Amino acid sequence: MDDWWVMLPDAPAAAAVAERQRGEGVRRVPHASGRPWLVGRCDARQEVTARAGEARIVVLGRSTAQAGTLRRIERVRLPAEAERAVTGLAGSFHVPASVGGRVWARGTASAVCRVFTTHIDAVPVAAGRADVLAALSGADPDPGALAVRLLHPPVDSTVLADRTFWHDVRAVPAHEASVWERDGRRGPRVRWWRPPEPHLSLTEAAAEVRTALTDAVGTCTAGGGTVSASVHCALQQVREGGNTIRVLNQTPAGPDMALPYTDDAVGTAALSVRPLEAVRPGTYKPLLGAALAGLVPAHPLARPDKGPYDADFYHGLRRHRGELLALTEDPLLAEAGLIDTERLRRALRHHAAAAAELDPLLHTLGCEVWLRSLDGGGPAPVPYPPARRAR
Repeated sequence: MDDWWVMLPDAPAAAAVAERQRGEGVRRVPHASGRPWLVGRCDARQEVTARAGEARIVVLGRSTAQAGTLRRIERVRLPAEAERAVTGLAGSFHVPASVGGRVWARGTASAVCRVFTTHIDAVPVAAGRADVLAALSGADPDPGALAVRLLHPPVDSTVLADRTFWHDVRAVPAHEASVWERDGRRGPRVRWWRPPEPHLSLTEAAAEVRTALTDAVGTCTAGGGTVSASVHCALQQVREGGNTIRVLNQTPAGPDMALPYTDDAVGTAALSVRPLEAVRPGTYKPLLGAALAGLVPAHPLARPDKGPYDADFYHGLRRHRGELLALTEDPLLAEAGLIDTERLRRALRHHAAAAAELDPLLHTLGCEVWLRSLDGGGPAPVPYPPARRAR
């Protein structure tokens, strides 16, 4: 949804940037100095704050954190030591910290939570959403990054490295933290997460995955209400799923979406199994099957493969073909020289027989809708105008 946060250095010039972010429901968390540190609008149920002396730490997102569980912050003296305070927590969450005016921020290794950075009036600024920084700085979309997204076969997010779909807005590597000195200078690069050695047997790893996945699902259900399920794999697959969930949760409507499989503890446990035991001929996802034995019905765990599930896609394509064709009238992607409009129309009128061949169509339509939304077609995520679009 529309939650967002921006992190500022403990520097006088940062106050002017904070002033741009006033609005209903916008909160501020100060550095120990009293200067603005975090500014944003977040769900209070997914925010836990702790402080001790000049140290401040906030857990933002779905987690098992409580004020008491962050008590280890009392021993934090350096920004990188903030990680001690959240060790052992389940969930997917951002961890911004301020220690004596020096700041630290990291997301999740799975990329469900990501940290992005830019400069506004020479002030370094970080946020959990690239579009928020683009709106603050007036950054325009990056046609080169869009072109990569349109390629088929699809190119995974690793190719983009630290690039985003906005000029001058950069992504911090998922396994690294952004660290700034008190005056806003970039500190040393810190790697806060490393993949484990694949040393466990299938049985041992299944026990780890079972515990981690149970804890992860628990963070989804802790708030009560109605939830549904579809039952901080290879690491790249985890991050692709994480990137997808993060973008889906930035849409203005609909329920929050969680993918417990991408929680760092679950991914770390899954990566611990010895590769030769992770794949077995005639068995579908043996590690997951062993981990969930007794928790879900035996029948789906025993299946040898997975059938097609694209009937809804074809039904939706037929039902909404007229609306989709309307997107091909003066498309912005064609204006940028990125697509052939006639080929797009043919694909919509005579769709391919295989769902895999429709992947380029999905990516193209998604990018076109996104570009149009920048012209004010949807609500701005922050209380100031969205970035202007380059033509």
